[in-house]
Amino acid sequence: MSTKMEDIKAQSVEALVAQADQLHKEIFQLKSELKSTRNLEKPHELVSKKKLRARVLTALNQKKAQG
Repeated sequence: MSTKMEDIKAQSVEALVAQADQLHKEIFQLKSELKSTRNLEKPHELVSKKKLRARVLTALNQKKAQG
């Protein structure tokens, strides 16, 4: 998964939607694991995935606004 904004903006709308859905599922799984075990192996993954999802959604909204 690329994290640079230029790489994200270059993707198609369909790819951005798919990536956002995948990130949403991964974040949900990490939150569920955190609630059940009170501990994550790699807690930084939750923060980085949230930031990446925000970048993807920003690029998606920009593409939709352009038409």
